[in-house]
Amino acid sequence: MINNKYKILIIDDDDLLSDGLIRVFEAEGWQARRVCSLNEAAACLGDNFISAYNFDVIILDIVLPDGLGFDLLKSMRAFAVNVPVIVLSSQNKETDRVAGLELGADDYVSKPFSLLELKSRIKAVVKRYVNNRGASNKKPLKKFKFKKLEVDFESGKIVSNGRKNQLSYTELALFKTLVMNPGRVIAGEELIDIVWKNNIIESNGLPPHISRLRKKIAPYETLIVNISKIGYTINFEAVETSS
Repeated sequence: MINNKYKILIIDDDDLLSDGLIRVFEAEGWQARRVCSLNEAAACLGDNFISAYNFDVIILDIVLPDGLGFDLLKSMRAFAVNVPVIVLSSQNKETDRVAGLELGADDYVSKPFSLLELKSRIKAVVKRYVNNRGASNKKPLKKFKFKKLEVDFESGKIVSNGRKNQLSYTELALFKTLVMNPGRVIAGEELIDIVWKNNIIESNGLPPHISRLRKKIAPYETLIVNISKIGYTINFEAVETSS
């Protein structure tokens, strides 16, 4: 989701503040979703925080009803989630700001704050991530877990509903590319460029690889959705619907 229509996740239990932020963001043409607690955030972000990639930036409060936002931030960075996080908090001591930044926050904004400044900071962190994407020094995603499907991106080993298998280099690269871009439809030509790089492959050579990949992740093959004449995407809701 690298464009000017950002998708923002707000994790804050302050109704008045959150509603105001949503109105301001929507006036910019941005999309905003709000959750109020760590439990709601965990459900929204999914296993291994893989659904964090549905958002361009996450705005996180420190003090939440069921715990500290810092704990969530620490867990996200432990899983090498490469999504910008801006801490937005009334905890404005220097020690709080330093702690947030050291845990992996990309910015720290103290309440009360300027809406104009917050919007500028959001644009700045997203731009920085876009510019650094592909050259980031953050750890890559090592494992993927969804329900009873587990994929090790380092070894290519897969366990699906208790059944063990091995992904080929190509299957692994395809699956990882799709998983890292949930909700985004990736054109077949782009997938070919990413996976095969400088090697020449016809566009009709892609579907057989997708087909073999789907068979190996069964019964979760509906994770991979083919949008006719456009490309492929990962859709977690498709699995829920078909199961």
